[in-house]
Amino acid sequence: MSNPQVDQNLAAYIFGQTGIPTAYTNGLQNLGFLGVPFGGVEQNFQAQQQFQRMLKDIMDKQMQAFNFPSPNINALPYNMRSLFNAASPLLTDPLYGIETAPGFFSNGYQYGGLPNDPTRAFDIWKQQTMGYPNYPAPNISAAQAPAQSGGGGGGGGGGGSSHTPVGHYQVDLPGGGSINVNASSQEAARTNAGQETGMDVSSSNIKQTG
Repeated sequence: MSNPQVDQNLAAYIFGQTGIPTAYTNGLQNLGFLGVPFGGVEQNFQAQQQFQRMLKDIMDKQMQAFNFPSPNINALPYNMRSLFNAASPLLTDPLYGIETAPGFFSNGYQYGGLPNDPTRAFDIWKQQTMGYPNYPAPNISAAQAPAQSGGGGGGGGGGGSSHTPVGHYQVDLPGGGSINVNASSQEAARTNAGQETGMDVSSSNIKQTG
C-alpha cells in the first residue's frame, strides 16, 4: 500500500525548482515532510534543510525518553528503529543532507542539533547565483582561450580577430541533480563543473542549453 504522504507531484515540482531528485524528497515525505507548494528555489531548499533539523530533534527526544546512558538505536522498539534507519541515509547524504552532517555522525548517532549549515546542493546553487565568489576561476587552457588571427587585405584592410563562442551547458551530477555552466565546449563544461562542485563528472551526461 502506498504512503499517502508521498506526493509525486510535489516531488516533481521540487525537482524542477532545485534539481533535488524525487527519490530523495520521497524519502523525506515518508518521514513527514510537507514541502512548500509554489515555493521558489531558495524556499524549497530551506524547507528541506529545516525539516532535517526538526527530524533530528524529534529523534533525540525519542531516544532520550528511554534514558539510555548513550544512544543505542538497536535497543529501540521496531517502529522507532525503522525511523532511525530511514533517516540515516537522508541526513548523511553528501549532496542533499546538511553539509557537515556526515562529520557530525562520523562516530555513530549522537545527541544534539544538526549543524546550522546548508546542504551542499544549496551552497552550489547559491554560489552560482553570485558568480561563484568562493571558487577559483577555471583554468583558461581548459576553457579554451580565444584564438587570435590577423586580418588584412588588399590595400588597407584592418586587423581582425576571432574568438571561441561560449555556450551554456547542463551537466548531470553523480547521485542526481545537475549544474549549469558556461563553457566553449562540452569538455570544457565538464572541466568547469568538476572544478566548481569538487565531483567526478567524467562520465556525466552533458546537454547544451544555449
